Amino acid sequence: MDLQKTGAVIAESRKKQGLTQRQLAEKLHVSDRTISKWERGAGYPDITMLTPLASELDISVLSLLEGEYVQDTPAEMTVRDAISTICDRMRTNARKRAGRIIAGVVLLLIILAAGFAILDYMGVFARSVTMEVAVGVYEDGVKVGEDIVSIAGKRNTITANSFVGRFAIGCVERSCREGVTAQIKWDDPAPGYESISYWGYGGTWESGVARQLYIARDMTSFALKLDDGTIVATDETYVPLLMLDTYYPLQY
Repeated sequence: MDLQKTGAVIAESRKKQGLTQRQLAEKLHVSDRTISKWERGAGYPDITMLTPLASELDISVLSLLEGEYVQDTPAEMTVRDAISTICDRMRTNARKRAGRIIAGVVLLLIILAAGFAILDYMGVFARSVTMEVAVGVYEDGVKVGEDIVSIAGKRNTITANSFVGRFAIGCVERSCREGVTAQIKWDDPAPGYESISYWGYGGTWESGVARQLYIARDMTSFALKLDDGTIVATDETYVPLLMLDTYYPLQY
């Protein structure tokens, strides 16, 4: 294929058809820059474009290949059939490559997901939390004493917005027993809500602490209510909220 000769045939045939470069480009679903490049001999059409280009220009495929006008001959059909076979093969190979790429990507995602799950199970994404927090004890909205809450466990903010470990409230004996584990969840059951539950001896542990509580994400500020109505809080500003009949979610 002589690029200059083929380019001249394309340009002349296009003009004979009364088409601009842009119009021809739109018919072939390419850019007008591509048509200009072909006509200037700066490049040549991909083999998949030869048959549709020849059809739009009303010339033979051989004319494009030879770079001069060639009337339809028996060889024209042979060439078109060969091009069609090659194009089909290229499309098949492209689909196979795409399939292999997709399969590879899916496999990689599965491996990454499995690795992420293993790391999560190993506690890689959880940070240790150990502290003792002073709290006030309130009855009927009045402070009646002080206490200490011992916290020791893992705080996970990557795969689960939660804390699992010891959350032992001094005045709540059942929360302090060995083998009892607390689980605190943020945004549970909806954004702004927090919940606490205790587990021990093979199942849910009735600790005497109400499920909903208020607790900052750094766990240094919190408030909860006991089943008997007693409130344990780091800050008295929580007390009026816990005395309400309903839980009012906060956004920390």
